[in-house]
Amino acid sequence: MVKGMKGYQLTPADLEFMQTLKGEKELKKVQEDLKTVQNTLKGEMMVLELALASMEKAQTELKLLPPCEDIRQWSEVLLEMSVPSSDLSELDTKALLALVTQNDAKTAIQYKKAELKLMEQMVENRSVFLVF
Repeated sequence: MVKGMKGYQLTPADLEFMQTLKGEKELKKVQEDLKTVQNTLKGEMMVLELALASMEKAQTELKLLPPCEDIRQWSEVLLEMSVPSSDLSELDTKALLALVTQNDAKTAIQYKKAELKLMEQMVENRSVFLVF
């Protein structure tokens, strides 16, 4: 108890004082623990907020992409133009996309542009006949 004071009997005031010191020491320890927990929570909240922002950004970007079925159809069209004899019905979308090359897309675009130009010329020719 009280060191160096043999035979001393603690008074109620002494006991209360010692309890107060012990309580203050425990309070200080709990406050330090609270501060540590609050700092940890703050750090974790920042990480979660960054993750949420990243997820929202990814969802926004995904909304800009066409639906999977549209991509599948476009892939089939491109592949049918470059490899007309192949059976693509067995392949899933990922496998179809793996087969499509940049060259396939360029070739298809050139072909469609030429086809469009031909149609425009046909419309022009018909409108010339309608004028006369």
